[in-house]
Amino acid sequence: MLALEYEPLFTIKRWSSRSPKSRSFSLGRKIEKKEGLVVCFGELLIDFVPTVSGISLAEAPGFQKAPGGAPANVAVAIARLGGSSAFIGKVGDDEFGRMLADILKQNKVENCGMRFDANARTALAFVTLRGDGEREFMFFRHPSADMLLTEEELDKDLINKARIFHYGSISLIEEPCRSTHLAAMDVARKSGCILSYDPNLRLPLWPSEQAARQGIMSIWNQADVIKISEEEITFLTGGDDPYDDNVVLEKLYHKNLKLLIVTEGADGCRYYTKAFHGKVHGIKVQQVDTTGAGDAFVGGLLNSLASNPDLYKLQQALFAKLKYGEWELIDIVISSTCNLQKTTTDELFTCHFWNGRLFLVSGGPMNNSVSTSETSLISAERHYAPAAVLAVAVLQWCKFPNLPQGAFWRLLN
Repeated sequence: MLALEYEPLFTIKRWSSRSPKSRSFSLGRKIEKKEGLVVCFGELLIDFVPTVSGISLAEAPGFQKAPGGAPANVAVAIARLGGSSAFIGKVGDDEFGRMLADILKQNKVENCGMRFDANARTALAFVTLRGDGEREFMFFRHPSADMLLTEEELDKDLINKARIFHYGSISLIEEPCRSTHLAAMDVARKSGCILSYDPNLRLPLWPSEQAARQGIMSIWNQADVIKISEEEITFLTGGDDPYDDNVVLEKLYHKNLKLLIVTEGADGCRYYTKAFHGKVHGIKVQQVDTTGAGDAFVGGLLNSLASNPDLYKLQQALFAKLKYGEWELIDIVISSTCNLQKTTTDELFTCHFWNGRLFLVSGGPMNNSVSTSETSLISAERHYAPAAVLAVAVLQWCKFPNLPQGAFWRLLN
């Protein structure tokens, strides 16, 4: 690794959503995250995805296997963000089941809570994103191993170690897994876990719409954190407007709930707590496939809650995490005579040159944290980038202050 020597030409101020206070750090200091295990309970299966996108399952010329299952996806997302996660569930004692266990291990997800059934196969699902943007599912689980997890097989010690216990609704469909699910929730509640619920509605797996609605709502009032989609609101409320705050607050928000998140796809999400509610607009990206997007969102949210369980009490910090996920919000103030002006249409961040100093500013929802002398700067347009990217680019610029403007922006990109 190249060691760069540099003068202390700049300071970095961070406003992390892990803490309501602003803190100052020097470059190179490692910021330790508070440990918080997230245990995810439910299904782990094999998804078969068409080798050609935008067509129906029947039209697909072939399929490629991929690991799937919403709770397992969430566990992997948390681990990839540097968090601590574990998975509890059952797969077949077959090649697919062993492969899935290995994939969790490779992704640094604790898999000691997994069980293997010699008499049932690992669940399979065929999934595609059709040309009209709708997803199409076909499941093979009659029964599959995930449906057969018993309470005796439950790793209760693992649950007792968790800060957050996360689950969906698919494990509520059939016995014995339903009773095991309820027992696991009871263990988690008694050990002081935050209970996180993503219904993840899959109607083809339920006997009927009524059974799905009743099953999902049967544990609704026990959750501390719930993530639902706009389509799920319409389903659970019997057709009410999913964009009406009163519908959400009166029909879905319960007295024990700490945080309710409504995802709206490309339009972002809404958040509801006892003290406040609001809207976070999405960031425009080129959409390739939405499969697993909700699970990745939940993973980022739970990773943040695991390191800061009081995040739901801090509206600005919550807004920042929902908007920018695990990206750091930072201000870098650099003393220099080099006047760089942003001329590209990049939407990640922005620079301001003012009063002899270059400001790489991340204002956004944290604007009220900056000093009054910097207010005129922050009033301009802001964009964002990961802290590590900015730090490396700034170090390079401090060492080579005459770096051409185009080269500097390439460092940041």
